[in-house]
Amino acid sequence: MHSFPKNATSQSINYLKRYFSNSSPHLHVQFMTRCNVVDNSELAKEAKLAGKMAKCIHVYNHKTGLASPGDRILVALMGQKRKAIVVGTKVKQRPMHPRFDAINIVLVDDKDVPLGNKVTGPIPGYTLRRNTAKRGDIRGRADCTKLLSIAQTII
Repeated sequence: MHSFPKNATSQSINYLKRYFSNSSPHLHVQFMTRCNVVDNSELAKEAKLAGKMAKCIHVYNHKTGLASPGDRILVALMGQKRKAIVVGTKVKQRPMHPRFDAINIVLVDDKDVPLGNKVTGPIPGYTLRRNTAKRGDIRGRADCTKLLSIAQTII
């Protein structure tokens, strides 16, 4: 339960319940994780103007249910369901692999073609290496070659 100050009114308690998330931030991408969209598609622009974040509703990884960079997920954004590719997470990575401050995704269609024509955030280069070596046909892994072609910064 919540512990509110004794002098708090019911109006201030409702304000606190309404505008602050009670869930702890997730380091992994899993069910109900909030994500930042880092492309310039129309849906992403509308969501940024409205102050909405995408929320993961399914991970296309049948074994663990956790997504890492390069995995495909299903997100809910502005009342619509869209597929996305994870391009950055907060989880501690292997040496020389970047770690991000937020969970970043890029919206794609069913054929893994990005919906926008520019990616505004950096993309780790190892997402391409992970997909071309033996893992390209594993369920849940996305083909990131088209994604990396529109990226402005590859780290």
